[in-house]
Formats: sequence, structure tokens, C-alpha cells
Amino acid sequence: MSRNSVVKYEHVRQACYEILARGERPTRPAVQDLLSTDRYVGQKGSNAVVQNHIQEFWGAMAKTLQIPARDVEGIPEGF
Repeated sequence: MSRNSVVKYEHVRQACYEILARGERPTRPAVQDLLSTDRYVGQKGSNAVVQNHIQEFWGAMAKTLQIPARDVEGIPEGF
């Protein structure tokens, strides 16, 4: 679906990080506002493409933030 779109995952990912850095949640409208600027692609992209990329971003973030279980003997789980 996004194969022919000017808006790529990398653009949306960068916009999401920028919005998170402001302490806000990256919503589709907020991401599209950034995408439409000259710093990005100058187009907001379709709702479906941008939303799919945002969902992909959150999936990648979930994998990144997973903390492996600690298996060091003698150390309580809380540490």
C-alpha cells in the first residue's frame, strides 16, 4: 500500500521521535503536520499510510523496550 507513497516509514519514525521529544504522544494528525513541512517531505501523506507507519513504529518501540529476564543467581528479582 505505501509502496507508491512519498511518505516512508523512516519519515514517520523521525516525526514520532520528534513529537515524543516534546513530551507528546505522536498522533496521526500531529505526525502529518510535521510531514507536511519542508523539513520532512512537504506532504502529509494519506491517513492510512501514516497510521500504518505509526503502528509499525509502536511495534518496533515495544520490541526495543523489552527487558530481558535477569538470571543472576542470588540477586532478588526487584534488582
